[in-house]
Amino acid sequence: MEQTATQVPTPWGFGFEFYLLDEDGLVDSPQLQGSFDSETLRLADQSIPVERILAVGGAEEDTLLVVLDDQGREATIQISVSAEVRHQLVLGVRRISAGDAYREVVCPYCESVIPIYGLAETRQVYCCYCDTIATLAVKPPRGEHRLRLCDQCCYYACPQNFTIFYFWFLLIVWGWDFDRIRVCHSCMRLEAWRMLWKNAIFVIGLPFALFQLVRAYRGGRLSAPDYPGLDDANAAAKRGEWDVASSGYEAILSTLPAAAGVRYNQAMCFVLAGESGNAAPLLEAALADCSNYEPAASVLLRVYQRLGRDEELSNLKIQWPDLPDSE
Repeated sequence: MEQTATQVPTPWGFGFEFYLLDEDGLVDSPQLQGSFDSETLRLADQSIPVERILAVGGAEEDTLLVVLDDQGREATIQISVSAEVRHQLVLGVRRISAGDAYREVVCPYCESVIPIYGLAETRQVYCCYCDTIATLAVKPPRGEHRLRLCDQCCYYACPQNFTIFYFWFLLIVWGWDFDRIRVCHSCMRLEAWRMLWKNAIFVIGLPFALFQLVRAYRGGRLSAPDYPGLDDANAAAKRGEWDVASSGYEAILSTLPAAAGVRYNQAMCFVLAGESGNAAPLLEAALADCSNYEPAASVLLRVYQRLGRDEELSNLKIQWPDLPDSE
């Protein structure tokens, strides 16, 4: 079934509570009521048209607003709001600044609304809520909804829940160790082999260890059949076998019209091998497949810094103002 980028109606607005702060950052008012929508920021009895808001910044609960006063001069307003409200204020200003270039897309997998600020429409979209990359307009690859970055190795893969189990006994004393982890299949392989050898000594835990070992080697192929060899390529990358890993990723890319996550993995091979010059075009290709894929943009920023490509770095920062600008 084809998936489309559903455009969402964009009326918005929210209310919040705040305190005014003095020049020393101390509370200088009782709790006040404010609101923010697509036309006006209201702070108690003060109304500020959105076109006069130049910037929103601050740290923790202290928020600094830079606005234009009635004479067109820059002025600052210090208020205290929750971190969530400040985040919403920042997003609201970004949304207004983006104008017609702002759009919202509904994630086809978790149905969250994804805000996109001034980035090109591409064949894929990244959902920061469920951490998936969704292929749009054409039939998505099988198993795509299960793929995301592994928390342990940070490669694009198919993380799943695995159970770690060890059973031991010494004459009349016996016991077991039990744990659950969520990792990709290539990360689980080493742990599965360790579990097999340790459980082989006492036999009872051996069948369970064998089951987890089979899952570690075959589970990825069953969960994402249109990404054959992804786990093997990731495993090769973790061993430092960059050429083997890159060849595995190329084989997958040759069968898919868009695959930002796989391109990201391939780029990471070159980054870790110290070949930033080869990584840059792969990360650019990942963003060409999925313009809002933040992991690729974050690594590309660091790559541009290492290569001294100041013009590209400046353009990237304009598109991604929230990315940290240092390694």
